[in-house]
Amino acid sequence: MTVAVAASPADADEPPDPPPPPTFSVAFQGSNGDLWTLDTAGMPHDRGLGMAARTSPSAVNSCGGGCRTTIAFQANTGKLWLLDLLTGVPTNTTISMASGTSPSASYTLAGAVKIAYRGTNGHLWTYVVGSSPVDSTLPIRNSPSISLPLNFSREAVIAYQTPSGNLMCLLTGDGQNSCPGVAMDPATSPSIAVIGSTSLLDGVAVAYESADHVLYTYNSVNHTNPRIALSLTPGAGPGAGVNGLIGPDGTGEIQVSFRAVTSALWRVTPDISFQESWTVGVAAGSTPSVAPWILAFQGSDGRLWTEANFAAPVQSTALMAAGTSPDLY
Repeated sequence: MTVAVAASPADADEPPDPPPPPTFSVAFQGSNGDLWTLDTAGMPHDRGLGMAARTSPSAVNSCGGGCRTTIAFQANTGKLWLLDLLTGVPTNTTISMASGTSPSASYTLAGAVKIAYRGTNGHLWTYVVGSSPVDSTLPIRNSPSISLPLNFSREAVIAYQTPSGNLMCLLTGDGQNSCPGVAMDPATSPSIAVIGSTSLLDGVAVAYESADHVLYTYNSVNHTNPRIALSLTPGAGPGAGVNGLIGPDGTGEIQVSFRAVTSALWRVTPDISFQESWTVGVAAGSTPSVAPWILAFQGSDGRLWTEANFAAPVQSTALMAAGTSPDLY
């Protein structure tokens, strides 16, 4: 989508203001199978750490024991690895993950890095750095998605899909499990984000692809689960984030991005019926990553693309591994 703005006579002869510098970085699996990062200057860096095929990294910024960024990923050995970008030191946790699945990174109220993942027994597991892995005993399909802590008073919430019935379910930080969603496309995973509200009661919003390939969003504050009249590519799955604004319903607005049935990149804010799309395509088997008014995605050309602040999508020089997705941080 391109929006043209006419210049006024006063500024017609003046050069346009330069675009603001990027304020985001991206973690992704490169076409050589290694973990890569894209820095704020748009330069890609090969971290030299091999990843499992068709898996994606997850990055989180936390301040437990010093502010740092940690990237979690499944290594080509099938183990969960962590890379501390502050020190540059990688850690093999020796934890085995289910083949073809990706971890999701967050942190605890105390600031320790927390990872949600699917274990080799098919269950949803969590791992807090410095502690032992915990088996929730809940069967899970594909990869989970974990939120950040809620309002600095409640631990992170995990969204996942059940193998039986393919339902979208939530596991709270205090162990409460519920399945408020409809049946999902069995090839996809949900995406979760923290939302605030005018009542100061924070909750989560979850975006997911239904079994009939339509976008749904669940809001845990007002317990709504609307069907959004937008179709996704079967097996695509959406990415979710927030924009920091409160919507008409009194809760934080969720942004959702996905690969449409035309393969084009879409972003929507369902609370205010805002929609935009671009002719640039999204690679099959890849889900965009969403941050406030920023997108990162694998284009149909296999390259990492980004879009920020309503500008045109920008193609990077980095080639991504097929069937993988990037993560903004």
